[in-house]
Amino acid sequence: MVAFAHAPGRLRSAFIAISAAMLAGFTGLLLAPVALPVVWAVLVGFGLCSFPLVLAVIGNSGSSPAETTALSSLSQCLGYMVAALGPFAVGLLRSASGGWTLPMAALLVTAATQLAVGIAHSSRKR
Repeated sequence: MVAFAHAPGRLRSAFIAISAAMLAGFTGLLLAPVALPVVWAVLVGFGLCSFPLVLAVIGNSGSSPAETTALSSLSQCLGYMVAALGPFAVGLLRSASGGWTLPMAALLVTAATQLAVGIAHSSRKR
């Protein structure tokens, strides 16, 4: 996916593909979790390709090595802190609601946010 994103004009397509897969996987898990669990898991797994894609974007975003290093340090530090809260937040939502509807809805919101941010970032002039 990262190699696909390096081709001219393909970054937006890469973000759309991975985000759509994640949205489809979470929707499937929410609406029909036992119908096709392997399909939903594969779609969510493909959606997790966003991690190496974002790392590639960070590497290409700075105008100098120092700027790229600073951007990478800040974004990865904040990203890992937020990501570490994810499983805890899903567990809290599950415990508070007594079911999986609310946690899966929250994951759908994160996937939709990933799509929006990816499209916004890929439409920026460099």
